[in-house]
Amino acid sequence: MSAQVSPDRPISASVARVSLRRSVRARVVFWGALLNALLLLLVLAASFFIARQILWNNAQNRVRQQTDQQAERIGATLRSVAISAGIVNLLAREHPTDTRRLVELLNASVDADPDASGGLIALEPGVADPRGFAYYVGPRGSRDLTGRYLDRAWYRRTRDGKAAWWSEPYLSQNAGNTWVVTYNHPLRSEEGRPLGMISLDVPVSHIQELMKTVLNRNGLRAVLIAPGGTIAVHPVPGVALRTTLDQLIARGREDLRPLATARTRGQPLEFDHLDRTLDERRFTVFTPIDDTGWSVNLSLSHRLVLAELTSATRWLLVGALLALLVSALGQLRLAERLTRPLEQVTESVRHFSQGEYDETVPHLARQDEVGVMARAMESARTSIKRQLGEIEAMGAARQKLESELAIARDIQQAMLPLAPTLTSRGRTLHVYAALEPAKAVGGDFYSFSVRGGRWLWFAIGDVSDKGVPAALFMARAITVLEVAAGLGGSPGDALYTAAQRLVEGNETCMFATVLCGVLDVESGELQLASAGHEPAVLLRADGATQLLDVESGAALGVGTDDIYPVWSGIMRPGDTLLAYTDGITEAFDTGQVAFGMDRLLAALVPGEEPQRICQRLLDAVHRFCEGAAQSDDITVLALCLQVQSTEER
Repeated sequence: MSAQVSPDRPISASVARVSLRRSVRARVVFWGALLNALLLLLVLAASFFIARQILWNNAQNRVRQQTDQQAERIGATLRSVAISAGIVNLLAREHPTDTRRLVELLNASVDADPDASGGLIALEPGVADPRGFAYYVGPRGSRDLTGRYLDRAWYRRTRDGKAAWWSEPYLSQNAGNTWVVTYNHPLRSEEGRPLGMISLDVPVSHIQELMKTVLNRNGLRAVLIAPGGTIAVHPVPGVALRTTLDQLIARGREDLRPLATARTRGQPLEFDHLDRTLDERRFTVFTPIDDTGWSVNLSLSHRLVLAELTSATRWLLVGALLALLVSALGQLRLAERLTRPLEQVTESVRHFSQGEYDETVPHLARQDEVGVMARAMESARTSIKRQLGEIEAMGAARQKLESELAIARDIQQAMLPLAPTLTSRGRTLHVYAALEPAKAVGGDFYSFSVRGGRWLWFAIGDVSDKGVPAALFMARAITVLEVAAGLGGSPGDALYTAAQRLVEGNETCMFATVLCGVLDVESGELQLASAGHEPAVLLRADGATQLLDVESGAALGVGTDDIYPVWSGIMRPGDTLLAYTDGITEAFDTGQVAFGMDRLLAALVPGEEPQRICQRLLDAVHRFCEGAAQSDDITVLALCLQVQSTEER
């Protein structure tokens, strides 16, 4: 007797287990695998492996042939240029003093050789001219280079060497700012005395054109390497003419090290290797080009070659599919009967993907896999529907919180005063302050108050916490400090009065470090008092930097000291006072290294405007902490005393 399952009842583990005899999987796999798998595997298995080996052998032979062809094509070009240079050398040796004839020979050689775009003849001083002689023939016309070649490395190497040589690719101004390679041939008398040199230029674009047919075609990649290791042709943009083979290996292409060894020895090479930049195995054939020092290599991707096997396999599949068609007709009626419930459950799942969770999943009472899946999907449907409601409520609450925090941030920023500018008796005080909270709202603050048109009261502080609690305590601290400053007296008196008020009712034990000061614009007299705050920095007009040693009292909110000592000093015109919170010195980078006082002092430049000084310091902190989250509020304040100019008066 079959057990009946109600859609509303919990699904027990015993009901979830389906016997093999009843499972959809057993019936479909049995009939489908018996009729399909055996027939397909027997036809394809042997054919695939045989075809794979034949295809790979043919591909390797094709790479070898194309490598030899490319080496021969490029070698023919290089030999042609070498022969042309040799002919000019023989003729020039007969009349080394006749410069006009030498230039005519060079012109004729360049015009006659389609592979050469320009040429140079250079003679030692005293051969044809006491100053020496150098003349270049190229696409931009002829140029007299006398006096600019004797100390060049390429000239000395050719003159002193015994054999001709090919240069690395270089950007030639004489050839019209085009990339060329140069064949350099020494010019000697019959007795072997150095007379100078002859060279012919070959445009790199001409060589690249020779390799265009195999540069990056059907998985085939071609590379041309100059005698000194410079890669002259490469399929990857940005590599050719900018990278050597050794540099390419150093950048992660360790698989090419056997190729570098073979190039050094001048030996051909065939090898398989793993290109980790493309994550594929490649077969490479490397061939030196005669004795020129040039070499060419072609590499073929295993993956792309074997992809060609798909075409051959496709024809085999056609035959297999014809056989499968017969069995498919027999399975059609059975599959339709077995899969109809599954399709109906799948239709319910499709509603899930569209965000519709109100329709109950069908076939909850079935005892096979369809029933198990239906009950699981129904459980998921009810769970998702419940969770969506919870997420919607949480989203609304979060949106409301973010809106309230944004409003709180605006209110907090509005509480900070605008930096004033004071002018009195020919002196002007410029003020600037900046605050960057670590969260939406923060606990750092600053305050300004002008008294009698010539005294500026100012304060900068840092509450012990961050976020909303710190912001509330910060608002209270600003209010208390402004009231205390308005009572008159010294900055120490103001801190004492504020400490008395802030300790009252401070059940949360929050506190604030504060630096309070007053500056007389006319006399430059400066008074400072500290409640546990960071020391201020005085930048003198002469470039000296002074860290002010202000004796500190207790932080506001944790207790009351009988006295907050007052530091007194004089600010002269051109001096700047900088105050800051520990968000500057205790800013950490990704390695948990603090910005510190040394970096703070190094970022300060005396004589700049207050805004520029503050911004330069903030930029230095941001660069130091790049990639690390801001751990604390950052505040900086600068006062700069200047003499009023005649125009301002």
